[in-house]
Parts: sequence; C-alpha cells; structure tokens
Amino acid sequence: MQLEFIEKSKRDLWNRFVLENSGSFLQSFEWGEFQEGFSKKVWRVAVLKENKIVLAAQVIKEKMKFKSYFYIPYGPVLADKNDSALLDLLLDSLKDLAKKEEAVFLRIEPAFPLPQTKVLLRSASKRLQPQRTLLLDLERGEEEILQSFDKRTRYNIKLAQKKGVQVRVLENYTKDFYKLLSKTKERQEFRSYPEAHYERLMSLNGDLKPRIFLAELDGEAIVATLAIFFGNTVTTLHTGFDYCHRALKAPYLVRWSIMQEGKRLGKKWCDFWGIDEKKWPGVTRLKRSFNGIEVEYGEGKEMVFSPAWYLLYNIVRVIL
Repeated sequence: MQLEFIEKSKRDLWNRFVLENSGSFLQSFEWGEFQEGFSKKVWRVAVLKENKIVLAAQVIKEKMKFKSYFYIPYGPVLADKNDSALLDLLLDSLKDLAKKEEAVFLRIEPAFPLPQTKVLLRSASKRLQPQRTLLLDLERGEEEILQSFDKRTRYNIKLAQKKGVQVRVLENYTKDFYKLLSKTKERQEFRSYPEAHYERLMSLNGDLKPRIFLAELDGEAIVATLAIFFGNTVTTLHTGFDYCHRALKAPYLVRWSIMQEGKRLGKKWCDFWGIDEKKWPGVTRLKRSFNGIEVEYGEGKEMVFSPAWYLLYNIVRVIL
C-alpha cells in the first residue's frame, strides 16, 4: 500500500472513488475547493493498493482562537469499512503533517463506525455535523412515496398547492434565499453563515450540484431551501421561511418538490440533514412527518497531536 496526496489533475479519480463508495458530498473534490475559497488549507489524502484508491480522506485545516486543528467531515471513505490497516496508514501520515502545520488535534466525524486502530482515538469533545439524520427512499413510485407520509403532511402539501404556491428550482443564487434565511434565524435564534458562503456554494460546478428551491405566492418568495445533489443522494440543507405565511404550509410542498426533482434525476435517497429533538424540535417534527429511515452516523473521534494545547482548547471551550 502507498499513500498519495491527490492534486487537481486527478479530481475525476477522487470523485469516482467517493461516489462508488457512497461517500458524502463533504468528501467531494468540489467541497474541498469550496473550503479553499475561504482561505482554508485542504489535503486530499488517498491510500492506494495496486494503483487503485482504497481510502480517501479530505482533511480541512480549521482555525481556533489560538491554534488550528484538522477536520475530516463524514469521512474517511473506505472501500472496506473494516480494514483497520488503511486507517492506521492514514493516521500515521497525518502526524507528520500536523507537526508541520502546528495542528493541535484531528477531529474525525465518520459516516460509519471506524474500525479499530493502533492509534489512540478519543471520543470527540465537540460535534460539527449532525449525529443523526433521516433518509427517504426515492426508488419507490411517486404515489407510494406520497402515501407513506403522515396524513397531515399529505394534507399540507395539497393545501399549499390549492392556495397557489409555486416552487421553482434555481441553479443560480438568489438574494431571496438569504432574506428568508435571516427571518428564520432571527425568529429561531440559530447561527448561519454570511451570505457570501451561500453565494460561493451556488457557484460550484462538477459532480456536486447545489440548487435552491424557491416557493412563491403571486411572485412573492415565502420559502427557500438549499439542496445538494451528489451521487445517488439529494440532501436538504438550510431553509429560510417567512413565518407570516405559515398558514400556507409551503415548507411541506418545498420538501416534496425536492424529492420529486431527486426522483426525476434518478437519485436513490433524500437526506433530511440532521434531526435533534432538543436543538431543533419543530424542524425535527416536520422532517419526521415524512416517515424516513432514521440513521445514526459513526461516533466522532479525535487524535491529539499536542496534549497541552488540546487541554487548553477544551478548557477555553467550556468557559466560552
């Protein structure tokens, strides 16, 4: 086995492996380029066996208040999810890189439980990506999918249609998205990225295809959801909603429209991107009303490179 840092000339090779092994869009080459657009360092580390990739890990250097750390979101992607030797080789290689880059620790948030390794891995001190999500099977017939929803959800979809709500699929960014997101953020008191984050995301090209689903009533934007199409999955990310129009039940129609578009494009799954009854009770109830399959991701792990700085990081994190 050998280890290789994948450059842009081999982006197709990288994405092909990620796609063939059901990797997340967060491990796509395009997502790495997106992160680089915000002046972050990104390494695409591959383990090769007989000149074929058998492990791929997109490593992002994230800043802290005083230092930095390495982050692998929903990765690494492994051809054999039980092959601990592949993971050992990856972790050993990152030790040298961490010393050069002065990274305090590595945080891994895997899509699947990690195999046992020779390297000491701690349970992650914090989690960035959702621990649980809902997946809805899009390979069934459209009517079968619709009938699988809660009765109230089906009613809300039909109500929005009856009231004249129209949903458009946009390939380019619209400022309506951030206007609606800001209203939702103010009402629900959650954090979001600056508008430039979403503008840059919508400009990505390649295997990762972002789309905005915009619900309108008489030309007025009332709901906007950002969705990512990658591989066999469409993932619903952030949603902005004008609460003044809540009686129209447009968020239900938007999600149904995303599923219909996913089916049209031959996708297998719709990923609702995170549920948490304590953090997001209302949104979680809405998502569960579509009766998807609940999935729990692998436990987050951390490998410490600098124990003293790691201790300080956790102390500061608790205080702040």
